[in-house]
Amino acid sequence: MGKGIGRLMVAALTMVAAFAAALVTAPGPGMAAAATRASHGAVNLADSLPRPADVVRGRFVAPVSLDGGVLVVVPVPAADRPLVSRQQAAREIWASPVLQSRTPGPLGYGLVTISLRVLGVPHITKLPAWVGFAKSSGFAGCPEESATSTSNPVGLPGEDLLSSGYAAVVIGAAHGSPAVTYTAPSLFCGSVQPAALAAATEVLSVPWQALTGVENDSIQLRASLPACGSFESITSSGGAKVTTITVSAVVPDVHGRCDGAGTTTQSVALGPIGNPPGAPPPLVTASTVIRHGSLGPMRLTVAPPGA
Repeated sequence: MGKGIGRLMVAALTMVAAFAAALVTAPGPGMAAAATRASHGAVNLADSLPRPADVVRGRFVAPVSLDGGVLVVVPVPAADRPLVSRQQAAREIWASPVLQSRTPGPLGYGLVTISLRVLGVPHITKLPAWVGFAKSSGFAGCPEESATSTSNPVGLPGEDLLSSGYAAVVIGAAHGSPAVTYTAPSLFCGSVQPAALAAATEVLSVPWQALTGVENDSIQLRASLPACGSFESITSSGGAKVTTITVSAVVPDVHGRCDGAGTTTQSVALGPIGNPPGAPPPLVTASTVIRHGSLGPMRLTVAPPGA
């Protein structure tokens, strides 16, 4: 009997030792999670920035992101078909004020999620949408000492600005679905501009009617504003023979409740007023032909160098 008890005690001690060894060698949930976080931390987030090769036949074929995953675009199922055409979406996207003076990047169809939340702006989670990306250097218009600096401000980790200069416009692929813009945190003129999320708008060239002829190198005109639109700017270009005037308005890509169409009356200066004797002639005269600019969405992005 004493020998039997001894064998039982040896067996019990063996099981305890094996259990302790298993605890030491087998990773628990906490260890597994730590290992997962460590492996994720080794990923170069710059690899997920949007590239032209990420879009094939108008669709994103690989995941892309801005700001370390605050905005993510993944491929949509092959059978999914957008109700808004790529051509229509492209006109709205490249006319966004957020992309003005930026170099256009890839534009394609995908599922979009944006984790940033802003009061009054729709939440974007797995939204089938057209997405256009553009990037700026952030140096245009900066003082010389700022424009030549490419270092991050003291205390800001470099990985936080991997998406510096990028912005995106998201146009829901179903009529009436959300449309938003996202601007990644960016280094601009030596300071960091925070991320921004807003309802998407576009700039349109609108029709106008002359109220007067050219008088004192200027002309009065009345422009038609679309529903929900507001006056943006007036530009003129040309010479003494022909001058083109463009009146622009900004409108939301998705209309809510708002006032109907309206008008605005503006005075457009077309040249120097009161030239002294011997000075160059005014830009326009009563015989100058005044033309309208092309109507519709205005492309605000710039062509890349050498394009």
